[in-house]
Amino acid sequence: MVLLGGALQAGPETVAGEKSAKAVTIHDQWSLPGILGGGVKTTDEYTEGNVFLVLPVISTVGRDGLLSGDVLFIEPYSSWGEQGEVAASLGLGWRHHFTTQSVSAVTKHDGHQAGFLEEGVFVGANFFVDMLDTQFDNQFWQLGVGAEVGTRYLEIRGELLHPAQ
Repeated sequence: MVLLGGALQAGPETVAGEKSAKAVTIHDQWSLPGILGGGVKTTDEYTEGNVFLVLPVISTVGRDGLLSGDVLFIEPYSSWGEQGEVAASLGLGWRHHFTTQSVSAVTKHDGHQAGFLEEGVFVGANFFVDMLDTQFDNQFWQLGVGAEVGTRYLEIRGELLHPAQ
């Protein structure tokens, strides 16, 4: 799933200083694709695999020619443990990125290492519904509400969990 933002106008300037319209290609659009990921956690006593998908529902990132903007997304997550445990979550999240960086920074890297706040700051919030089915066929449900703030180098996250009745 790919969500596209507003179109950029291109073409020679007219006498009034406005841009004349011309065909806009996909490369002239800002898009934010979904992210598919997964992993494996293991210790001497237990191994677990997981998979997740982050799907943007609405995105304003890049609409003004900057990497700033909002993203509203859904995130399904699931994991499986070696002793038969299965966990599943479904979340709705929002993030806003504060930056003055141009969208061209994504494709034109100048080789320097970004400073601590050079790429901006993000804030976000989320709501998740979680289910755990244990190896003993017990099922637990919980609701989670979270908040986050961060940069490329540092993230602070908090979460409040409440067991569902």
